Amino acid sequence: MRDGEVTRRAGGAAADVGYLTHTSRPRAVAKGHILGFPCAVEKPPAQPPFDLQSHRGGRGQWTESSLYAFARSLELGVTTLELDTHLTQDGVVLVWHDHTIETAKCQDTAPATPNDPDFPYVGDRVRDLTYAQIQTLDCGYQQLPGYPQQMVVERNRIATLEQLFELVRDHRADGVGFNIETKVEDPSNAAERDALVDAVLEQIYTNGWPERTQLQSFDWAALDRTAPVAPELELVALAEAENPGGAGLTPQEVADRGYDVWSPQHVVLTQANIAQAHDLGLKVAPWTVNDPADMARLMDWGVDGLITDYPWQLRQLMQQRGMPLPTAYAAQDQPSDPQARPGRSGTAPGKARPAESPASTGGPDSPGREHGHSQGRGPEHKQGPKQGQHGAGTPGRN
Repeated sequence: MRDGEVTRRAGGAAADVGYLTHTSRPRAVAKGHILGFPCAVEKPPAQPPFDLQSHRGGRGQWTESSLYAFARSLELGVTTLELDTHLTQDGVVLVWHDHTIETAKCQDTAPATPNDPDFPYVGDRVRDLTYAQIQTLDCGYQQLPGYPQQMVVERNRIATLEQLFELVRDHRADGVGFNIETKVEDPSNAAERDALVDAVLEQIYTNGWPERTQLQSFDWAALDRTAPVAPELELVALAEAENPGGAGLTPQEVADRGYDVWSPQHVVLTQANIAQAHDLGLKVAPWTVNDPADMARLMDWGVDGLITDYPWQLRQLMQQRGMPLPTAYAAQDQPSDPQARPGRSGTAPGKARPAESPASTGGPDSPGREHGHSQGRGPEHKQGPKQGQHGAGTPGRN
Protein backbone atom coordinates (compact mmCIF):
# COMPACT_ATOMS: atom_id res chain seq x y z
CA MET A 1 0.00 0.00 0.00
CA ARG A 2 1.30 3.46 -0.84
CA ASP A 3 1.84 6.00 1.93
CA GLY A 4 -1.09 8.08 3.07
CA GLU A 5 -4.76 7.35 3.31
CA VAL A 6 -8.09 9.03 2.78
CA THR A 7 -11.12 7.79 4.67
CA ARG A 8 -14.61 8.11 3.36
CA ARG A 9 -16.79 10.88 4.73
CA ALA A 10 -20.00 9.68 6.32
CA GLY A 11 -23.27 10.28 4.50
CA GLY A 12 -24.45 13.46 2.89
CA ALA A 13 -23.61 15.06 -0.42
CA ALA A 14 -20.03 15.36 -1.48
CA ALA A 15 -18.38 18.72 -0.96
CA ASP A 16 -15.97 20.40 -3.33
CA VAL A 17 -12.89 18.37 -2.50
CA GLY A 18 -10.57 20.02 -5.02
CA TYR A 19 -7.06 18.66 -5.32
CA LEU A 20 -6.23 15.90 -2.84
CA THR A 21 -2.77 14.78 -1.94
CA HIS A 22 -3.83 11.28 -0.93
CA THR A 23 -1.90 8.33 -2.28
CA SER A 24 -4.13 5.44 -1.33
CA ARG A 25 -7.75 4.73 -0.45
CA PRO A 26 -9.53 2.07 1.60
CA ARG A 27 -11.22 -0.52 -0.54
CA ALA A 28 -13.63 -2.98 1.09
CA VAL A 29 -16.78 -1.51 2.60
CA ALA A 30 -19.70 -3.85 3.24
CA LYS A 31 -22.41 -1.22 3.50
CA GLY A 32 -22.42 2.53 3.20
CA HIS A 33 -24.05 5.68 1.93
CA ILE A 34 -23.23 7.83 -1.04
CA LEU A 35 -24.79 11.25 -1.52
CA GLY A 36 -27.39 10.27 1.07
CA PHE A 37 -28.36 7.00 -0.64
CA PRO A 38 -27.89 3.72 1.26
CA CYS A 39 -26.33 0.91 -0.69
CA ALA A 40 -25.33 -2.70 -0.31
CA VAL A 41 -21.97 -3.30 -1.95
CA GLU A 42 -21.84 -6.36 -4.17
CA LYS A 43 -18.65 -8.31 -4.73
CA PRO A 44 -18.62 -9.37 -8.38
CA PRO A 45 -17.60 -12.87 -9.38
CA ALA A 46 -13.95 -13.33 -10.29
CA GLN A 47 -13.14 -12.31 -13.85
CA PRO A 48 -10.27 -13.27 -16.13
CA PRO A 49 -7.14 -11.29 -15.33
CA PHE A 50 -6.96 -9.57 -18.72
CA ASP A 51 -9.49 -6.74 -19.11
CA LEU A 52 -11.27 -6.76 -22.50
CA GLN A 53 -13.06 -3.41 -22.64
CA SER A 54 -15.72 -2.75 -25.25
CA HIS A 55 -15.29 0.93 -26.18
CA ARG A 56 -18.69 2.65 -26.38
CA GLY A 57 -20.18 -0.82 -26.69
CA GLY A 58 -17.90 -1.67 -29.65
CA ARG A 59 -18.46 1.23 -32.05
CA GLY A 60 -16.46 -0.44 -34.80
CA GLN A 61 -19.10 -3.16 -34.95
CA TRP A 62 -22.38 -1.53 -33.85
CA THR A 63 -23.81 1.98 -33.50
CA GLU A 64 -21.84 3.49 -30.66
CA SER A 65 -23.31 3.73 -27.16
CA SER A 66 -26.55 2.06 -28.23
CA LEU A 67 -28.26 -0.43 -25.94
CA TYR A 68 -28.05 -2.85 -28.84
CA ALA A 69 -24.26 -2.51 -28.93
CA PHE A 70 -23.93 -3.08 -25.20
CA ALA A 71 -26.24 -6.09 -25.41
CA ARG A 72 -24.16 -7.61 -28.20
CA SER A 73 -20.98 -6.99 -26.20
CA LEU A 74 -22.48 -8.87 -23.25
CA GLU A 75 -23.50 -11.74 -25.52
CA LEU A 76 -20.06 -11.82 -27.13
CA GLY A 77 -18.32 -11.83 -23.76
CA VAL A 78 -16.30 -8.85 -22.57
CA THR A 79 -14.80 -8.03 -19.20
CA THR A 80 -15.87 -4.39 -19.11
CA LEU A 81 -18.37 -2.08 -20.79
CA GLU A 82 -16.63 1.23 -21.44
CA LEU A 83 -18.90 4.25 -21.74
CA ASP A 84 -19.22 8.01 -21.44
CA THR A 85 -21.72 10.11 -19.51
CA HIS A 86 -23.33 13.53 -19.84
CA LEU A 87 -26.11 15.34 -18.01
CA THR A 88 -29.23 16.69 -19.67
CA GLN A 89 -30.68 20.06 -18.73
CA ASP A 90 -33.08 18.30 -16.34
CA GLY A 91 -30.38 16.17 -14.71
CA VAL A 92 -30.71 12.81 -16.47
CA VAL A 93 -27.44 10.87 -16.85
CA LEU A 94 -27.01 9.91 -20.51
CA VAL A 95 -24.65 7.35 -22.01
CA TRP A 96 -23.16 9.53 -24.72
CA HIS A 97 -19.72 10.74 -25.74
CA ASP A 98 -20.08 14.13 -27.43
CA HIS A 99 -20.67 17.48 -25.75
CA THR A 100 -22.92 18.55 -28.63
CA ILE A 101 -25.36 16.69 -30.87
CA GLU A 102 -23.34 15.97 -34.00
CA THR A 103 -24.81 15.64 -37.49
CA ALA A 104 -22.59 12.62 -38.18
CA LYS A 105 -24.42 10.67 -35.47
CA CYS A 106 -27.91 12.12 -35.01
CA GLN A 107 -30.68 13.76 -36.98
CA ASP A 108 -33.78 15.63 -35.89
CA THR A 109 -37.20 14.06 -36.24
CA ALA A 110 -39.78 16.34 -34.60
CA PRO A 111 -39.95 18.82 -31.72
CA ALA A 112 -40.58 17.44 -28.26
CA THR A 113 -43.48 19.84 -27.86
CA PRO A 114 -45.42 21.83 -30.46
CA ASN A 115 -43.63 25.00 -31.54
CA ASP A 116 -40.61 24.23 -29.35
CA PRO A 117 -38.33 27.28 -29.79
CA ASP A 118 -35.25 25.08 -29.23
CA PHE A 119 -36.01 22.93 -32.27
CA PRO A 120 -34.03 21.76 -34.24
CA TYR A 121 -31.77 20.19 -31.63
CA VAL A 122 -28.85 18.95 -33.74
CA GLY A 123 -25.88 21.19 -33.04
CA ASP A 124 -27.01 22.05 -29.51
CA ARG A 125 -25.12 21.18 -26.34
CA VAL A 126 -26.38 18.06 -24.61
CA ARG A 127 -26.51 19.98 -21.32
CA ASP A 128 -28.84 22.57 -22.90
CA LEU A 129 -31.46 19.99 -23.93
CA THR A 130 -34.01 18.16 -21.81
CA TYR A 131 -34.29 14.41 -21.80
CA ALA A 132 -37.60 14.67 -23.71
CA GLN A 133 -35.93 16.76 -26.41
CA ILE A 134 -33.01 14.37 -26.72
CA GLN A 135 -35.35 11.41 -27.03
CA THR A 136 -36.71 12.81 -30.30
CA LEU A 137 -33.30 12.46 -31.95
CA ASP A 138 -32.60 9.60 -34.34
CA CYS A 139 -29.03 8.62 -33.49
CA GLY A 140 -28.94 5.56 -35.72
CA TYR A 141 -29.74 6.97 -39.12
CA GLN A 142 -26.41 6.33 -40.79
CA GLN A 143 -23.11 4.53 -40.42
CA LEU A 144 -20.44 6.49 -38.58
CA PRO A 145 -17.85 7.74 -41.10
CA GLY A 146 -14.56 5.89 -40.80
CA TYR A 147 -16.13 2.65 -39.52
CA PRO A 148 -17.16 0.69 -42.63
CA GLN A 149 -17.97 -2.47 -40.69
CA GLN A 150 -20.31 -0.75 -38.25
CA MET A 151 -23.82 -2.21 -38.16
CA VAL A 152 -26.33 0.63 -37.92
CA VAL A 153 -28.94 0.45 -35.17
CA GLU A 154 -31.74 2.28 -36.93
CA ARG A 155 -33.85 4.80 -35.01
CA ASN A 156 -31.54 4.45 -32.03
CA ARG A 157 -32.32 6.74 -29.10
CA ILE A 158 -29.62 7.89 -26.70
CA ALA A 159 -29.75 5.67 -23.61
CA THR A 160 -29.60 6.61 -19.95
CA LEU A 161 -27.16 5.12 -17.48
CA GLU A 162 -30.08 3.59 -15.61
CA GLN A 163 -31.28 1.87 -18.79
CA LEU A 164 -27.82 0.44 -19.35
CA PHE A 165 -27.72 -0.94 -15.82
CA GLU A 166 -31.17 -2.43 -16.39
CA LEU A 167 -29.94 -4.09 -19.59
CA VAL A 168 -27.07 -5.68 -17.65
CA ARG A 169 -29.49 -6.97 -15.03
CA ASP A 170 -31.72 -8.38 -17.76
CA HIS A 171 -28.74 -10.34 -19.12
CA ARG A 172 -27.87 -11.48 -15.59
CA ALA A 173 -24.34 -10.33 -16.34
CA ASP A 174 -23.17 -10.55 -12.76
CA GLY A 175 -19.49 -10.53 -13.62
CA VAL A 176 -19.24 -7.71 -16.14
CA GLY A 177 -17.63 -4.44 -15.06
CA PHE A 178 -18.21 -0.81 -16.01
CA ASN A 179 -15.63 1.81 -16.94
CA ILE A 180 -17.60 5.06 -16.82
CA GLU A 181 -16.13 8.31 -18.04
CA THR A 182 -17.41 11.63 -16.79
CA LYS A 183 -17.24 13.84 -19.89
CA VAL A 184 -16.27 17.14 -18.30
CA GLU A 185 -16.94 19.82 -20.89
CA ASP A 186 -15.22 22.75 -19.15
CA PRO A 187 -12.64 21.84 -16.48
CA SER A 188 -12.80 25.40 -15.15
CA ASN A 189 -16.49 24.99 -14.28
CA ALA A 190 -16.30 23.10 -10.99
CA ALA A 191 -20.05 23.26 -10.36
CA GLU A 192 -20.88 21.50 -13.63
CA ARG A 193 -18.16 18.90 -13.11
CA ASP A 194 -19.39 18.17 -9.60
CA ALA A 195 -23.01 17.91 -10.75
CA LEU A 196 -22.07 15.27 -13.31
CA VAL A 197 -19.83 13.29 -10.95
CA ASP A 198 -22.43 13.31 -8.19
CA ALA A 199 -25.23 12.19 -10.52
CA VAL A 200 -23.13 9.34 -11.88
CA LEU A 201 -22.12 8.19 -8.40
CA GLU A 202 -25.74 8.27 -7.28
CA GLN A 203 -26.66 5.91 -10.14
CA ILE A 204 -23.76 3.56 -9.38
CA TYR A 205 -24.55 3.30 -5.68
CA THR A 206 -28.30 3.13 -6.13
CA ASN A 207 -27.73 0.06 -8.28
CA GLY A 208 -25.35 -1.42 -5.69
CA TRP A 209 -22.44 -1.88 -8.08
CA PRO A 210 -19.54 0.28 -6.88
CA GLU A 211 -17.04 -2.57 -6.61
CA ARG A 212 -17.57 -3.57 -10.23
CA THR A 213 -17.20 -0.01 -11.48
CA GLN A 214 -14.29 2.16 -12.54
CA LEU A 215 -14.63 5.92 -12.92
CA GLN A 216 -12.39 7.51 -15.53
CA SER A 217 -11.73 11.05 -16.63
CA PHE A 218 -9.30 13.26 -18.49
CA ASP A 219 -10.15 15.90 -15.91
CA TRP A 220 -8.42 14.47 -12.87
CA ALA A 221 -10.30 16.86 -10.59
CA ALA A 222 -13.32 14.61 -11.20
CA LEU A 223 -11.30 11.70 -9.82
CA ASP A 224 -10.21 13.76 -6.83
CA ARG A 225 -13.83 14.56 -6.06
CA THR A 226 -14.74 10.88 -6.24
CA ALA A 227 -11.90 9.51 -4.10
CA PRO A 228 -13.04 10.42 -0.57
CA VAL A 229 -16.74 9.67 -1.06
CA ALA A 230 -16.58 6.51 -3.19
CA PRO A 231 -13.58 4.45 -2.05
CA GLU A 232 -14.90 1.22 -3.61
CA LEU A 233 -14.55 2.59 -7.14
CA GLU A 234 -11.30 2.19 -9.02
CA LEU A 235 -10.11 5.52 -10.36
CA VAL A 236 -8.80 5.59 -13.92
CA ALA A 237 -6.59 8.45 -15.02
CA LEU A 238 -7.06 9.04 -18.74
CA ALA A 239 -4.04 10.67 -20.28
CA GLU A 240 -2.93 12.36 -23.45
CA ALA A 241 -0.86 15.42 -24.29
CA GLU A 242 -3.93 17.70 -24.18
CA ASN A 243 -5.08 16.85 -20.67
CA PRO A 244 -6.77 19.73 -18.80
CA GLY A 245 -4.67 21.86 -16.51
CA GLY A 246 -3.82 20.10 -13.29
CA ALA A 247 -3.87 16.64 -14.88
CA GLY A 248 -0.73 14.77 -15.75
CA LEU A 249 0.47 12.24 -18.27
CA THR A 250 3.05 9.96 -16.67
CA PRO A 251 2.52 6.91 -14.44
CA GLN A 252 4.40 8.67 -11.65
CA GLU A 253 1.87 11.51 -11.70
CA VAL A 254 -0.97 8.99 -11.60
CA ALA A 255 0.55 7.18 -8.63
CA ASP A 256 1.32 10.41 -6.79
CA ARG A 257 -2.37 11.30 -6.84
CA GLY A 258 -3.45 7.91 -5.58
CA TYR A 259 -5.31 6.58 -8.61
CA ASP A 260 -5.56 2.92 -9.55
CA VAL A 261 -5.27 2.68 -13.33
CA TRP A 262 -3.16 4.54 -15.89
CA SER A 263 -5.11 4.77 -19.14
CA PRO A 264 -3.14 6.72 -21.74
CA GLN A 265 -3.56 6.89 -25.48
CA HIS A 266 -1.86 3.70 -26.60
CA VAL A 267 0.76 5.45 -28.76
CA VAL A 268 2.52 6.87 -25.68
CA LEU A 269 3.17 3.44 -24.19
CA THR A 270 6.55 1.75 -24.12
CA GLN A 271 7.65 -1.45 -22.50
CA ALA A 272 9.59 0.67 -20.01
CA ASN A 273 6.77 2.95 -18.87
CA ILE A 274 4.39 -0.02 -18.57
CA ALA A 275 6.92 -1.66 -16.27
CA GLN A 276 7.26 1.61 -14.35
CA ALA A 277 3.50 1.79 -13.87
CA HIS A 278 3.43 -1.77 -12.54
CA ASP A 279 6.28 -1.01 -10.17
CA LEU A 280 4.17 1.87 -8.84
CA GLY A 281 1.24 -0.47 -8.22
CA LEU A 282 -0.84 0.75 -11.17
CA LYS A 283 -2.76 -1.21 -13.75
CA VAL A 284 -2.36 -0.16 -17.38
CA ALA A 285 -5.30 -0.11 -19.82
CA PRO A 286 -4.70 2.07 -22.89
CA TRP A 287 -7.21 3.44 -25.39
CA THR A 288 -8.33 3.01 -28.18
CA VAL A 289 -6.52 -0.04 -29.63
CA ASN A 290 -8.01 -1.25 -32.91
CA ASP A 291 -5.14 -2.70 -34.91
CA PRO A 292 -4.41 -6.39 -34.23
CA ALA A 293 -0.67 -5.80 -34.41
CA ASP A 294 -0.92 -3.09 -31.76
CA MET A 295 -3.08 -5.35 -29.60
CA ALA A 296 -0.52 -8.16 -29.80
CA ARG A 297 2.44 -5.89 -29.11
CA LEU A 298 0.85 -4.24 -26.09
CA MET A 299 -0.21 -7.61 -24.70
CA ASP A 300 3.38 -8.82 -25.10
CA TRP A 301 4.53 -5.74 -23.19
CA GLY A 302 2.28 -6.66 -20.28
CA VAL A 303 -0.70 -4.28 -20.29
CA ASP A 304 -3.52 -5.31 -17.98
CA GLY A 305 -6.27 -4.64 -20.48
CA LEU A 306 -7.18 -2.91 -23.72
CA ILE A 307 -10.00 -0.57 -24.68
CA THR A 308 -11.08 -1.33 -28.24
CA ASP A 309 -13.77 -0.56 -30.79
CA TYR A 310 -13.47 -4.19 -31.93
CA PRO A 311 -14.11 -6.46 -28.93
CA TRP A 312 -14.70 -9.43 -31.22
CA GLN A 313 -11.19 -9.09 -32.61
CA LEU A 314 -9.52 -8.76 -29.22
CA ARG A 315 -11.45 -11.72 -27.86
CA GLN A 316 -10.30 -13.80 -30.83
CA LEU A 317 -6.68 -12.81 -30.16
CA MET A 318 -7.05 -13.78 -26.50
CA GLN A 319 -8.46 -17.14 -27.55
CA GLN A 320 -5.57 -17.73 -29.95
CA ARG A 321 -3.15 -17.07 -27.10
CA GLY A 322 -4.90 -19.51 -24.79
CA MET A 323 -5.94 -16.77 -22.37
CA PRO A 324 -9.03 -17.11 -20.16
CA LEU A 325 -12.02 -15.52 -21.88
CA PRO A 326 -14.65 -13.31 -20.25
CA THR A 327 -18.06 -14.81 -19.67
CA ALA A 328 -20.56 -14.52 -22.52
CA TYR A 329 -24.05 -13.73 -21.25
CA ALA A 330 -26.90 -15.12 -23.33
CA ALA A 331 -29.75 -12.84 -24.30
CA GLN A 332 -32.75 -13.08 -22.01
CA ASP A 333 -36.36 -13.35 -23.12
CA GLN A 334 -37.44 -9.94 -21.94
CA PRO A 335 -34.55 -7.55 -21.40
CA SER A 336 -35.87 -4.09 -20.74
CA ASP A 337 -35.31 -1.43 -23.37
CA PRO A 338 -37.77 1.43 -22.97
CA GLN A 339 -36.41 3.10 -26.09
CA ALA A 340 -36.93 0.23 -28.49
CA ARG A 341 -39.28 0.67 -31.42
CA PRO A 342 -40.79 -2.11 -33.49
CA GLY A 343 -38.32 -3.32 -36.08
CA ARG A 344 -38.73 -5.24 -39.30
CA SER A 345 -36.01 -7.76 -38.64
CA GLY A 346 -38.31 -10.75 -38.67
CA THR A 347 -37.70 -11.58 -35.03
CA ALA A 348 -40.93 -12.29 -33.18
CA PRO A 349 -41.81 -9.65 -30.58
CA GLY A 350 -40.73 -10.63 -27.09
CA LYS A 351 -38.39 -13.36 -28.27
CA ALA A 352 -34.66 -13.22 -27.74
CA ARG A 353 -32.29 -13.93 -30.56
CA PRO A 354 -29.36 -15.93 -29.11
CA ALA A 355 -25.88 -14.54 -29.35
CA GLU A 356 -23.84 -16.11 -32.11
CA SER A 357 -20.36 -17.51 -31.94
CA PRO A 358 -17.47 -15.17 -32.79
CA ALA A 359 -16.98 -17.02 -36.05
CA SER A 360 -20.50 -16.28 -37.22
CA THR A 361 -21.16 -12.95 -35.57
CA GLY A 362 -18.97 -11.12 -38.04
CA GLY A 363 -16.03 -9.17 -36.76
CA PRO A 364 -14.23 -6.57 -38.80
CA ASP A 365 -13.19 -9.19 -41.35
CA SER A 366 -16.57 -10.82 -41.76
CA PRO A 367 -19.62 -9.61 -43.65
CA GLY A 368 -22.44 -8.76 -41.25
CA ARG A 369 -25.97 -10.08 -41.32
CA GLU A 370 -29.16 -8.56 -40.06
CA HIS A 371 -30.12 -9.54 -36.54
CA GLY A 372 -33.06 -8.60 -34.39
CA HIS A 373 -32.57 -6.73 -31.16
CA SER A 374 -31.83 -8.99 -28.23
CA GLN A 375 -35.46 -8.93 -27.12
CA GLY A 376 -36.95 -8.85 -30.59
CA ARG A 377 -38.51 -5.41 -30.04
CA GLY A 378 -35.54 -3.21 -30.70
CA PRO A 379 -34.51 -0.92 -33.50
CA GLU A 380 -33.31 -2.38 -36.74
CA HIS A 381 -29.70 -2.19 -37.73
CA LYS A 382 -27.77 -2.65 -40.89
CA GLN A 383 -24.16 -2.99 -41.87
CA GLY A 384 -22.30 -0.93 -44.39
CA PRO A 385 -20.16 -2.27 -47.22
CA LYS A 386 -17.02 -4.15 -46.41
CA GLN A 387 -14.02 -1.90 -46.82
CA GLY A 388 -11.17 -3.50 -44.97
CA GLN A 389 -10.36 -4.69 -41.54
CA HIS A 390 -11.55 -1.74 -39.50
CA GLY A 391 -12.47 1.86 -39.88
CA ALA A 392 -10.23 4.12 -41.88
CA GLY A 393 -10.85 6.94 -39.46
CA THR A 394 -8.38 7.60 -36.69
CA PRO A 395 -9.94 7.01 -33.27
CA GLY A 396 -10.50 10.29 -31.49
CA ARG A 397 -10.32 11.02 -27.83
CA ASN A 398 -11.60 8.19 -25.68
